[in-house]
Amino acid sequence: MLFIPGPQFPGEDGSPLTSVLISGVAVPIGLLFFVCGIAYGIVAGTIDKASNVPPMMASAVTQVAPLIVLFFAAAQFIAWFGWSNIGTVLAIKTAGVLGSPTR
Repeated sequence: MLFIPGPQFPGEDGSPLTSVLISGVAVPIGLLFFVCGIAYGIVAGTIDKASNVPPMMASAVTQVAPLIVLFFAAAQFIAWFGWSNIGTVLAIKTAGVLGSPTR
């Protein structure tokens, strides 16, 4: 639907970038990966019954959990820098120290 001329689901301002199709893109992409993964597992022979899928999903989440925690911590740190303006303060103070003549 993205390749048909004109916005099919325009947003409130008429732009296709604020449409429901773009803002809600995570669900269709997630379903696409889920269906493709199930199809691949059936063809490869690793999934022979529906009860094999939940343990595989749990194993995948277990493997990715440390990365999610790291991203959460990094996002909090970046948000704190933006909220407190400490980056600007450090830049100004460091420029003052670097720009001052040494005696």
